Amino acid sequence: MADVMLARLGRGREWRVALATALCLMLAGCATAAPGTEIMPQMTVSGTGTVRVTPDTATINLGVSTQDTDVAQAVAASNLAAEAIINSVKTLGVAPEDVRTTYFNVSPQPMYDQTGMPTGQTTYWVNNTLVVTLHQVDQLGALLQAAVAAGANSINGISFDLTDKSQAEEQARQAGYGRARRIVEDLQRLQLGRPHCVAVQQIG
Repeated sequence: MADVMLARLGRGREWRVALATALCLMLAGCATAAPGTEIMPQMTVSGTGTVRVTPDTATINLGVSTQDTDVAQAVAASNLAAEAIINSVKTLGVAPEDVRTTYFNVSPQPMYDQTGMPTGQTTYWVNNTLVVTLHQVDQLGALLQAAVAAGANSINGISFDLTDKSQAEEQARQAGYGRARRIVEDLQRLQLGRPHCVAVQQIG
């Protein structure tokens, strides 16, 4: 089964599904030898099918970083911010199962004075990453604003996807096959051979 590649086009939310179809030709003018004694020469031609689609899902990585000389206070502040972010995106219709914590880390950092000497104190940094799956892509801007207002201080990446790729995949496959087939027909007019196999693969 071929996979689908989604690649963003331009500044909008238009994406493409691209698949390559390859046809193998048995070259004419070569006699068939006894099994195991000779391999029939062949040629492979390919055609690429591209279909532009609109994504219906966005995945957003939101980060919260807090610090304090008291590790418990740093963790508590991180938890409060994460809870506020979760509540803010829920108000936009995001289901609870579409928000999850994927990273949580507490990192102690020794403190130094102006001369570079350790002070004996430690600052604790807490990093928390939440991943939000948004099924209403037109709400992306509102979600980012709400998350930042609630305490998110980093956006580590946004990716888009199409929930059901089957129709776009089939359209791309047929377009790629059609292009490859036209090349084969041109070669057949030159009496170079006939197709005997088909392969489909992701490109890009």
